[in-house]
Amino acid sequence: FIGVYRNADTPIGYLAPSTSRDFSPQWSPDGTQIAYVRIAGSGGPPQDPLVEANQPWAIWVEDVRTAHAHQVWHSGTGSRDSLPQIKGPQLNWVAGNNLIFISEQTNWPHIYEVSANGPEHAARLLTPGRFMVEDIAISPDLQTIYYTANAGTTPGDDDRRHIFRVSAQRGAPVTVTHGTNSEWWPAATSDGVAYVQA
Repeated sequence: FIGVYRNADTPIGYLAPSTSRDFSPQWSPDGTQIAYVRIAGSGGPPQDPLVEANQPWAIWVEDVRTAHAHQVWHSGTGSRDSLPQIKGPQLNWVAGNNLIFISEQTNWPHIYEVSANGPEHAARLLTPGRFMVEDIAISPDLQTIYYTANAGTTPGDDDRRHIFRVSAQRGAPVTVTHGTNSEWWPAATSDGVAYVQA
């Protein structure tokens, strides 16, 4: 369960409690909503540890003022739709009351965007291509998403990481770093991005 603590005199409020498992809560910039990831609850007979089980998942949003919660997106049920395991879904708020997250539904971990407003919506792919998105950083104004990926035009870039950016509103990704070095761990600033290079 995800609970909201207000003060010592107010009972903890739980977000749409159910038999599901909820995690990765993220407050909206205005402090009125919480987005989170929901997966099915565990139970039943033991699962074979040698068989990879599919893990469908969904994104929910609750208005903490009214305690109204709704599902804004859900994955498919196939193996490629399963909850990302290495870096996780990296759920974040961006401008326009939208949410971004990582999904591997195309067999590549990419950034998708979906509206937090109900009812449920289809997600929009922000980073198309045959490469892996890894770390994400959001600019302070929530308008720009920085990310690392093994993409680029320099031979060998499939083994390197570079920094890219994409608008949270619309537009194609833009290369921030390139060449024969690797860059990772972006940290967005008010006027750009900091990162590690080697």
